[in-house]
Amino acid sequence: MDEKYFLDINDTVHQVCSDVGKIQLEKQTNKIEYTSKENNTPLTDVDLLSNEMITSKLSEISEGFTIISEEENNEELSDDNFWLVDPLDGTSNYIKNGSNFCINVAFIKDKHPVYGAIYVPSTNDFYYGISKLGSYHVSANKESVRMTCSFNKSKPTIYTSSSMNPKKLQIINKNFLNANINKMSSAIKFCYIASGNGVFYPRLGPTHEWDTASGQCIVEEAGGYVLDKNLERFSYNKNDKFLNEEFFVLSDKFQGYNNIIKLLCQPS
Repeated sequence: MDEKYFLDINDTVHQVCSDVGKIQLEKQTNKIEYTSKENNTPLTDVDLLSNEMITSKLSEISEGFTIISEEENNEELSDDNFWLVDPLDGTSNYIKNGSNFCINVAFIKDKHPVYGAIYVPSTNDFYYGISKLGSYHVSANKESVRMTCSFNKSKPTIYTSSSMNPKKLQIINKNFLNANINKMSSAIKFCYIASGNGVFYPRLGPTHEWDTASGQCIVEEAGGYVLDKNLERFSYNKNDKFLNEEFFVLSDKFQGYNNIIKLLCQPS
């Protein structure tokens, strides 16, 4: 699979994400029934339906590569080339009738993402990155714009998870003067940094590889970085549970993040 393959299938991915997103919005009512998984995260019928639609379409175009998704991740991998899918990233927000949820699709090659797509149903925005070809934002009116990370020194915007430890937030505030801190769920944060509307996203809590792969490709192809706590490029297929450790999304690796990352990784 090379850049041309992902460029050729990108419209298909966009279309299936759009179709799934419409169903997600139609079924988002004031009372959404759900069960809890083993890790206590919510699971709705919409998650399962979305998963079936996306993985079925990918199976048609995937050339036999394994598809690992949040809802189906028990299959053993024979190599480091595979699909990662989160059919409804931000289910908790979705259940609360929020708009901060998205669909993530990525392809991993040799432990790193080479294709990533994120679709936001509430705004009909589609973001994608292809290795060596850049990252793009396709708006609701189908206008496509190439994205580039940037660093706003005067008032940097920093994204965190909605449940970030208050003590860690204090560290960020001390190290980023006049920072605008946005707490939000889902991988949409990656897209905002890739588009130049954010500079830093530290994630200290647990996540899975399907939460991050698509966003990582989009950020990296926009000129940014996704690093682990040792400041190495974030990698995939690290364990059979597809669990991530801490990671840090940076718009620019040369803005003195090293000390901040060390402080954030220290026990509270």
